[in-house]
Amino acid sequence: DKVWETYSKHPDKATPATKHEELSYESTFNEFRTFIGPKIKQFANVTAEHAAAFSDYLKESGISVSTHNRKIIRLRKIFETLKDYREENPKIFINNFVDNRF
Repeated sequence: DKVWETYSKHPDKATPATKHEELSYESTFNEFRTFIGPKIKQFANVTAEHAAAFSDYLKESGISVSTHNRKIIRLRKIFETLKDYREENPKIFINNFVDNRF
């Protein structure tokens, strides 16, 4: 995928301490791409609504708050790194999910 290839070669990409975490970035990005589906063919067409819907999907999926936040942080880094390829960044990636269940 061209977006991931661009990100993985970008000098500002995340530099995780472990190979597992590096793979987690790619996995999270692929999960997001699968979620938004084939209708969005260009990275520049991802909107804040897509990002908000993905965040809601994660919240409802039963994952822990910390897992949700790690995924959002990874996506936030990817979008921030590739911001020059977009007109705007989906702002939802700025905010982490706050657990209100307790």
